[in-house]
Amino acid sequence: MSQTSGTVQSLERALDIVEFLYSHGGKAALQEIASGLGLHKSTVHRLLATLKQRDYVYQDSGDLRYGLGLRFYALGALVKEQLPLTRILEPLARGLIEEYNEGVHVASLVPDALDYPQMTLIMKLNSKNSVLRFTPNTGFSTHCHCSASGKCLMAFAGEEYLSHYRGCRLHRFTQKTVASWPELERQLEEIRRQGYAVEDSETEVGLACIAVPILNARGTLIAAISVAGPSSRILTYPQQQLVARLKEVSAQAAALLG
Repeated sequence: MSQTSGTVQSLERALDIVEFLYSHGGKAALQEIASGLGLHKSTVHRLLATLKQRDYVYQDSGDLRYGLGLRFYALGALVKEQLPLTRILEPLARGLIEEYNEGVHVASLVPDALDYPQMTLIMKLNSKNSVLRFTPNTGFSTHCHCSASGKCLMAFAGEEYLSHYRGCRLHRFTQKTVASWPELERQLEEIRRQGYAVEDSETEVGLACIAVPILNARGTLIAAISVAGPSSRILTYPQQQLVARLKEVSAQAAALLG
């Protein structure tokens, strides 16, 4: 990792470790971190020891891999409370839940994911009557290419973002997961044209999702909001009506964010 002028190298490296763990599902081995960041194992071990002492990382007693610690959970809860986007979107999302009795998700791009396009779930609200519980939990990062929200984010992120990942391996989760870049590019172009994305059983068999982007007044991507639930229900709703409702919520959120 190159050091930026005027910054503290040890702090930059510690943050690189945190971001590496985050982009690799929250856990990684010492050698994996060192190789991924191009650092000596001894350097990484010293930084991990400090982070561990402050509860920012922990070490699994079974496989000895390092993971993000409980300190981040506490900090994340505070950030979530203070984040304008979640404060603005929560009442709007609850309105969608009352209308459709389904889960509502809000996701944003991970800007510096290393290997493949990733998104972070920043809000996950489920209907009280919904039997289905979605994964991952809020704050975790997942693949973009196999979900409606992720495809919306990729479609409206801009060419510079896409060019960074174009050609990377697209992991197949189900038989319906798009696993080729030509097909993904075709879908992204369609999403840009129509302003929404639909997913059916691409991440998890039996789970469907309809998502729209949230753009600011300049057309810059902020996040994506979706309604998700069992395919047997989501795909029977009048699609254009649900899309129109999601776009209305998206526009309201964008207006409130200014």
